[in-house]
Amino acid sequence: MDNTLKPERRAPVGEWLRSNIAALLVVALLVALPFFVALLDGQSMSSLLSNESGNSKFVQGLVIEIFILAIFAISYDLLLGITGLISFGHAMFFAVGAYLTGIALKSLGWSIWLTLLAVVIAGVLQALLFGIVLPRVKGITFALVTLGIASVFSIVIQSRELGDLTGADVGLQGVVPPDFLNPSAQRLRFYFIALIITILVYLIYRRFVDSPTGRVCVAARENEDRAKMLGFNTFWFKLVAMIVSSITAALAGTMHTL
Repeated sequence: MDNTLKPERRAPVGEWLRSNIAALLVVALLVALPFFVALLDGQSMSSLLSNESGNSKFVQGLVIEIFILAIFAISYDLLLGITGLISFGHAMFFAVGAYLTGIALKSLGWSIWLTLLAVVIAGVLQALLFGIVLPRVKGITFALVTLGIASVFSIVIQSRELGDLTGADVGLQGVVPPDFLNPSAQRLRFYFIALIITILVYLIYRRFVDSPTGRVCVAARENEDRAKMLGFNTFWFKLVAMIVSSITAALAGTMHTL
């Protein structure tokens, strides 16, 4: 009979719950927030679900903007925090998603799904545009190049030729989202959609950081020459991080337009 002592194995689910208890509490708080504010405001459940005005609707709109900015911050952390790339033009990724969504829905009459596909493609293309300079410049020089590209984008967007589409200095106005995604008519529904998207983006971010690609990006951030000596072509790993970052920021821009 084998009397060898074996280490006690913890249940995977229990271990996961213990390690993520704080995050789960935050999610639970965010789920309950609209109902809690409505309760404090003396608002009935039927009025909350029917999207009537009140403090709960205002708080939902405020937290939705926080979700959008959180997604944008996660996208920038993929560049600066994980890969070590300083970009002064990251807002361009956000703006491309916002403007493209508005133009597609308002002027072109596209469906939301076709618009989202176009936003993803645009995110990849603008990341490739920034990636062109990756092998040639580093550090603050790369940051200044990204600032220059974003400045050109700003000039083009506000030009007379595109003013009818983009609204120039006034901005793009009059965009009507689909009924099931309209924050004005379905604020509570959009709140939970934005919450789910934020959670998914964070989980993808964590998965990317813990993946082999993410680990190489961290290695390149710490010592790129050493990573190259180990046989990694750091350019391609940085480019992948930039593509993921660009798509994420463009998605935040889409949510902002809606």
